[in-house]
Amino acid sequence: MAELRATYPDADAARAAITALERHGVEANDIRFIGSANGMHEPKTGEATREVDMATTHEIGQRSFKASIVLSTIGAVAGFAVGWFVSDGEIGPALGAAVGAWIVGGVLGFLYGGYSGIAASEEWSDSFESRGGPATVEVSVDDEHVIDLRQQLESTSPTDVTVR
Repeated sequence: MAELRATYPDADAARAAITALERHGVEANDIRFIGSANGMHEPKTGEATREVDMATTHEIGQRSFKASIVLSTIGAVAGFAVGWFVSDGEIGPALGAAVGAWIVGGVLGFLYGGYSGIAASEEWSDSFESRGGPATVEVSVDDEHVIDLRQQLESTSPTDVTVR
């Protein structure tokens, strides 16, 4: 078993690396986030959670909004085209189909953008607690996967990658 460590200039870059690793098939339990130690992993209540929660919500909200806009636009165009052909060129049914597909596309885009934006690793959400400065992502990996995962980490533009 080997340990891969990638250092990033900030927590945002480390968070992107965690997401990339999970999408590459690395188990969430094998990924650790090591950021600035101030405030990390301490129980938080009330006002102390506000900043972290808002940062997480902002990130997921932006992704959901963008996906919603894209899928609703695609749905409206596709719905209009299908409605146009099905109704033999009538504009009313084509517009109705476009509006319906726009609504469905918006809802599906919102759901897809939100759910696909959240990494399964607890370390992803912990990265919002970082107080700035360099951040490190550490991955436990079987020896036969070291080269593949090192290449995956290097594709996320770290400042340093080491194998232990």
